[in-house]
Amino acid sequence: MNVLLRRPPVRSLALDDRRAWRGTSVLEGELRELGVRAGRVLVVHASLRGLGLGFEAGAVVSALRSLLGAEGTLVVPTHTAGNSDTSALFRRAVEGMTTAEIAAHKAGMSAFDRATTPSQGMGRLAETVRVLPEAVRSAHPQTSFAAVGARAAELMEGHDPRCHLGGVLAAGQAVRGRRRHPAAGRRL
Repeated sequence: MNVLLRRPPVRSLALDDRRAWRGTSVLEGELRELGVRAGRVLVVHASLRGLGLGFEAGAVVSALRSLLGAEGTLVVPTHTAGNSDTSALFRRAVEGMTTAEIAAHKAGMSAFDRATTPSQGMGRLAETVRVLPEAVRSAHPQTSFAAVGARAAELMEGHDPRCHLGGVLAAGQAVRGRRRHPAAGRRL
């Protein structure tokens, strides 16, 4: 008996009429159309599934870094909601547990280590950036960010541990004094 295995059709951000993959140069072109420019600070939280199965996380990170250039900085969320006993993730994990079981669960929670703690629910793109040797991660134990590029250290050191998002995101906006690109936040 012969069995023919077929790969599912490859989807990508760039689809032609036959829904065929057209390559990473097309990805760079489309990112450029969205406003990715050299020298900027770019905060990206993206689903590879949303971009399409034609691109691996490394290819997307490479395309973004190429467009941002040596003076640009790529920032991604590397949140770890499981490190907080007030998060929805924690509450779901302990739902229905006794007080003793909750205490045991808390005792078993690993402490946040910005060098080694993986992000939770942020996706492969964020993890790809986080584990780069040159990546700098903010020290917030629940809503950290990681960055690579010219201003990575400066932006990540500015993340106030008392503020979930404001320190990193506000620093990026204040320095540029630019408005959001109209496509920002758009689902692709």
